[in-house]
Amino acid sequence: MKKYIGTKTIMAMPMAKSEAEKVLNRSLADAKGGEDGYLVEYPDGYKSWSPKETFEQAYKIAETHLDRMRIEYDQLKQRYLRLKDFGLSEQFRMLHPEQRKQMERQGHLMLEYLHVLGERIDEAKVQHKVQHKVQQCAEMAKQCLQNLSKASSEQDDV
Repeated sequence: MKKYIGTKTIMAMPMAKSEAEKVLNRSLADAKGGEDGYLVEYPDGYKSWSPKETFEQAYKIAETHLDRMRIEYDQLKQRYLRLKDFGLSEQFRMLHPEQRKQMERQGHLMLEYLHVLGERIDEAKVQHKVQHKVQQCAEMAKQCLQNLSKASSEQDDV
């Protein structure tokens, strides 16, 4: 058999196995793992349940661009570290000098890419905090206006 890597975009929500059995209208007695897990819906509409540990090893939340940048950063970091480890191996030393030079260049570029992604993630986190504060201020202002309007109408009634 050959090795394959798959990537799926799914919808999911935390759900106990016992609750998932009700939603799915079937027994999950054969499902391995504990009671904690996720109800999963695939692009074709098929629904299933996955144990928490299995699910969290396979999937990462990707709701926002910040989530997706974090996933990209983590994947790139793993690849960079594997390349770096390979660069310290005897197998690497046995490669043709031009191949070693290309791999070293690739490592430098990957590291630069990691730095750029890290900067973008930091900026996005700051921007997210600012947006959250602006939203809180807007909600407070709306509440103040409602209170003023209420107080004004009560004054008019007197």
